[in-house]
Amino acid sequence: MKILHILDISLPHRQSGYSLRSQYIVNAQKALGFDPIALTRLGAPADGQCADGVEYIDGVPYLRNTTEEHLTRMAQRLGEPAIPQIYHAGQAHRFCKRVARAIEMEKPDLLHAASPGRNAQIAIDLGHRYGLPAVYEVRGLWHDSGVAQGMLSPDSAAYQKQHAQHVQAMQRADAVVTLSEVLKAECVREGIDEHKIGVVPNGVAVAFDAPQSRARDLAEHLGIEPTDVVLGYVGLVRSLEGLHLLLQASEQLRGRHPNLKVLIVGGGRDLPNLQREARERGLKDAAIFTGQIPHADIAAYYTLIDVFVIPRTRNRVTELVAPMKPYEAMGMQKAVVVSDVAALKEVVTDGETGRVFATDDVKSLTRTCAELIAQPALRARLGQQACQWVRAERTWPRVVERYREIYEIARAARPPQQSTVPVKTRRKRIAFYSQHLIGVGHHFRNRQIVNELVKTCDVYFIDGGRPVPGAELDERIAHFPALASRRRAWH
Repeated sequence: MKILHILDISLPHRQSGYSLRSQYIVNAQKALGFDPIALTRLGAPADGQCADGVEYIDGVPYLRNTTEEHLTRMAQRLGEPAIPQIYHAGQAHRFCKRVARAIEMEKPDLLHAASPGRNAQIAIDLGHRYGLPAVYEVRGLWHDSGVAQGMLSPDSAAYQKQHAQHVQAMQRADAVVTLSEVLKAECVREGIDEHKIGVVPNGVAVAFDAPQSRARDLAEHLGIEPTDVVLGYVGLVRSLEGLHLLLQASEQLRGRHPNLKVLIVGGGRDLPNLQREARERGLKDAAIFTGQIPHADIAAYYTLIDVFVIPRTRNRVTELVAPMKPYEAMGMQKAVVVSDVAALKEVVTDGETGRVFATDDVKSLTRTCAELIAQPALRARLGQQACQWVRAERTWPRVVERYREIYEIARAARPPQQSTVPVKTRRKRIAFYSQHLIGVGHHFRNRQIVNELVKTCDVYFIDGGRPVPGAELDERIAHFPALASRRRAWH
């Protein structure tokens, strides 16, 4: 079965849990006999050398797309005030064309779109158009992540739009994938049929599927002594991760355990704030911040950690979305401590594969870490049991095998049918500028012209004046709003 994966970003150009999961999935699918192809919305190198081309990663083709670079240059030419409108309208239109071209060239059997909802909407529209089943993989709630990090208000129009896109994509998709049972339950609460939802959790790669002794050279480089006990975290540094709680707990623990070190491996928008807090709490010599590290080198950093801590705060995102990092730490036979948000409790069984503390409670976190610092044997037992569990239940080949059933659900929902798209050569592209400072009669005529042109050409309509009620455009036309700053210059 040939699968076209429609992604927002990918390795090696963007490193995140999203891009890592994508690569693990397509690589495991290839090993299991699928024929995966990936197409990224963004992710081409900054120099654009492989833009609109093919980049092979571990033998899997990644189709690259110039959307971001192309539209940014276009916006710069047309004027700064128009950048947001041109960028978003043009990006969606151009990416839709790119996916359609990939479908026509690669002829996949199924479309598999990962978050956000706007990607899934494009996949579903084109799936209907070409007679292909479409799967929407809900990897996170991007609109709620924006709220959790203070970048978006739940009352804003932007939030409402993104949430609506997400829900509509789930409703229209032939099958839906989530990362956890708790996230599946949330999808059902949104009105989605539970029978078309499958759960494919994160997994652990071979590189993290074995305990290793402490990397001595790296420890020496970072100032970690053989007798030090290290509380560690690996991942994105952002406010919802609750790393300030780890620093607060470490400040209290240092009085009883002067050999305690705190290792934070990763970069992110909250890193400067965290470094400042460490200094203010007197942890300058105890807290080690590495910044972002290539994922290929991460395993060595795990070897330095005695207790792996994920102190996520409580919010809608952390309750529903499980990260990849606990699986990697468990695979490396580390004692794992997590807050009791629902998504993490689904991963760690308290007292068996790790320890769970009360979310947002520094005293609870401090007690839990103190217990593990004082009992090396308990750390070893929890680490061994966690490693055994992920080896049995959470290797990538094992979890990716679940896609077979989900794909069959999608194919049953949309049986093979003939594409409604006629075979055609590449369409001509026309940029049509309509000016109407005084009268609007010719503007109505211009819109009639472009509505005819779009039947055989790709049309970019640049509106040179105020909106005219009743002058409707065909939905296939890329419509750019008025450019007031340029209108005076062009006259």
